[in-house]
Amino acid sequence: MPKPLPTVLLTRPLAQARAFAHSLYAADFGGEVVISPLLEIHKTGATVDLNGCTGVVFSSRQAVELTPVQDLPAWCVGDRTAQVARDAGWKAISAGGDAEALFEKICADKPAGPLMHIRGEHSRGKLAQRLTEYGIPCKETVLYQQNVQKMSDQGKQVLVGENPVILPLFSPRTARHFVQVAHVTAPLLVIAMSDVVANELKDMTLDHLLIASRPTADAMLEGIQILIDAA
Repeated sequence: MPKPLPTVLLTRPLAQARAFAHSLYAADFGGEVVISPLLEIHKTGATVDLNGCTGVVFSSRQAVELTPVQDLPAWCVGDRTAQVARDAGWKAISAGGDAEALFEKICADKPAGPLMHIRGEHSRGKLAQRLTEYGIPCKETVLYQQNVQKMSDQGKQVLVGENPVILPLFSPRTARHFVQVAHVTAPLLVIAMSDVVANELKDMTLDHLLIASRPTADAMLEGIQILIDAA
């Protein structure tokens, strides 16, 4: 009999985890997908005042979903965030990468500003500050918090089972929290979105660690296929 496919454990916030699971199934993954979010999104209650702004900056799809649409350009961290923004009605521009790529894209486009960076409480890169220092005025609004959660019972079970587990990790904060809360005896294969994410796992014993070729959801899907072959 052929060996069963590894289980894919998704620890992203619930909406993102469900969307990624859908992408997995659309790519013909036939194994089990377990969703156990380690971060939960909570609104801060802040409102977005875009009066006088010439555009917005989105470093996450959550920020897009929480922001009332206006007829403005929106610089987005990656293709998936840009697609969500475009579908909502923004004039979306994708940086196709991470926070650094987003900074470089905005600098290359040289908008007059002021811009508004709409983000979560935990955000890397000091984007608004760096853009302002570069000469593109940028304010920021924190619309949501990302609160840590315990591992679900189902997530705990797959991590101590016999079947290999593939763990895609998209953020340093999630990786750091996983190390703190996870008890793992199953073979564990990790695909990290970046070196920064992978560095959070340096004290953890892994059966395989792969870093995505690009900081995008598509590259994470490609990495999962590589880990399936490795398992």
